[in-house]
Amino acid sequence: EKRIPALLGPEERGFNSAFESGSNNAGMRFSLWCFNSAFVFKPVADEARCVIITSGTLSPMDSFEGELGVRFELKLEAPHIIPQRQLFVQAVPYLGELSHSVYSKPNFGVDLGKLLLQYSMAIPGGAIAFFPSYTLLDKVVNSWRGTFGSNGISLWDCLRMHE
Repeated sequence: EKRIPALLGPEERGFNSAFESGSNNAGMRFSLWCFNSAFVFKPVADEARCVIITSGTLSPMDSFEGELGVRFELKLEAPHIIPQRQLFVQAVPYLGELSHSVYSKPNFGVDLGKLLLQYSMAIPGGAIAFFPSYTLLDKVVNSWRGTFGSNGISLWDCLRMHE
């Protein structure tokens, strides 16, 4: 595809745009990229009488205010809903830096599953793991379902027993 820059707004203003010629004479496509959420949010907030934003993941508010380009006079940051005694976060260098190239390695899913199994056997009440995409989640779960130990039980079934 050939991109033709449009001079509708310079990046300094928070956005950029381009016209792209389509393939097989499909016409033109217009793309608009917003690089700064304050570019859109601040004018709306300036005109509004009241803005209420709720989320479970917007903390810390100071950086969020900076990203949106406004200062909130009234803020409520509630304490975490999970008691501290039930929270455990750890960086795991065992698998190396997690990137697309690592995800593509044949043993990635199995190695991750074995690591999660070790943790889940030691953590009473179960554990939760987050994945950056459903595609990766599906790939990893499929590898767990297809990997069997010497006892004939799949890695997936072992993880399910300890959830």
